[in-house]
Amino acid sequence: MMNRPAYQLKNILVLWNSFLALFSILGSIRMGEEFMYSIFVLGDWVYFFGLSKIFELGDTVFLVLKKRPVTFLHVYHHCTVLMYTWITASDQAAIGRWFATLNFMAHSAMYIYYAFMSADAIKT
Repeated sequence: MMNRPAYQLKNILVLWNSFLALFSILGSIRMGEEFMYSIFVLGDWVYFFGLSKIFELGDTVFLVLKKRPVTFLHVYHHCTVLMYTWITASDQAAIGRWFATLNFMAHSAMYIYYAFMSADAIKT
């Protein structure tokens, strides 16, 4: 190759770079829609999720006021979830969004159950 002249690749490079430019533009449009949605819509909910972990410490206060046992698992759960939430939020880790979604789903069912229990709608 050292003794041969350089290849004239102008037409191939025009096609190659045009294809990759078009591909990247389409990718930016498709990914950008989700990105903008996640910033302007989901971003608020990620923030609210982080705040909810502080409010959920109220569960512990209610247990104490009702003179119910506060188990190690209860304290461990609230502390680790609070720390994990703030660490993933500060690092903007993608897994944090999945964690928040699953936690929202679990807490939806859990707090519906607790609301019915508090209203004596469910007898134990």
